[in-house]
Amino acid sequence: NSPGPGFMGSLAAVLLLSLSFMTLIKESLTAIKNKGKGIFIGWGSLTKILVLITALCCYALILEPAGYLVSTFFLMFVMLYVFNPKRWGMQLFVAFIITNATYLLFNKWLQVTLPAGIFRIGW
Repeated sequence: NSPGPGFMGSLAAVLLLSLSFMTLIKESLTAIKNKGKGIFIGWGSLTKILVLITALCCYALILEPAGYLVSTFFLMFVMLYVFNPKRWGMQLFVAFIITNATYLLFNKWLQVTLPAGIFRIGW
């Protein structure tokens, strides 16, 4: 009748976890059928995963002190850079656009209070 404030986040997390497991099972069955060895994760893939997990942990730690715009810009850049390190100029631009678009959406349109940080950056 009246879901609490964490309902949508929990629902999204359950949906994402379910879809991830379905994808893992599908890819495992495909790999076993085609190669007979199962899934092999190379060192390059593990490095990318570790960099992304580290970036997300750092994001959680610096969000309040640095503010939404600064921390989200660096997180977006790292996430984009990990998958295509050759086009870093374009990734800086895309990270800037994504950060400002989400700031507009949440802070200005939906009026969600986002952390300003020590720099007090916002518009």
